[in-house]
Amino acid sequence: LTQFIAEPRYAPAPQAAVSSAGRLFMAFGHIAWHQREEPMMNMLVALNAFNGTMLWKRPLTPGVMVDRSTMVATPELLYLADDKSCKLLDAATGRLRDEIVPPVEVTGGTFWKWIALESGTLYALVGEAEGSDPDARWKSTRHGWPWTGISKGYNEAEYRWGFAKTLLAIDPTTKKILWQHREDPPIDSRSLCMTGGRIYLAHFGKYLRCLDARTGRTLWHRTAEKDP
Repeated sequence: LTQFIAEPRYAPAPQAAVSSAGRLFMAFGHIAWHQREEPMMNMLVALNAFNGTMLWKRPLTPGVMVDRSTMVATPELLYLADDKSCKLLDAATGRLRDEIVPPVEVTGGTFWKWIALESGTLYALVGEAEGSDPDARWKSTRHGWPWTGISKGYNEAEYRWGFAKTLLAIDPTTKKILWQHREDPPIDSRSLCMTGGRIYLAHFGKYLRCLDARTGRTLWHRTAEKDP
């Protein structure tokens, strides 16, 4: 049964959400089809997961596509990755507690494309900057949310978000890099997943690799040339 209906009832696209310890964290993107959605553009919101009460909100970097795995929620912290760093926000207040910025000479850039947290280790795909997708305010007076003409970035023939060459394992307490793994062509963040102490990564049509999450060592590797 429906527990509650809370604001915002209409919100921008794209969106991403994570939850922990009775809190729901929602990232709202940069596309508003109607004027009613515009107030929440590029906004991060924390809600009480039991009654929908808004706990806090803070702005996000404009033009960054939020529909990717760049948030991790814990009872104490929300890990929020963007084009500059991974921010450690106080889950209860949204206050910035700390920030992780790995050396550019290791990553080749400061843009965080994907993160995961497992057994106290932060895993991250970090690399070169991506072009900003301009805010889209369509001010439509028609019903619905059309999928055609969403934004400049979404309309491009080739998907260009979330690619990077360097995958890292980081101790979030000391910020020490535990291991690093590089790929060329770059890893597609949409392929990244992990379970059972293993990380799986790919560039579609090129390779598929499995790493030991503890050491970064390759456990197995397949390429399109060898395994069509």
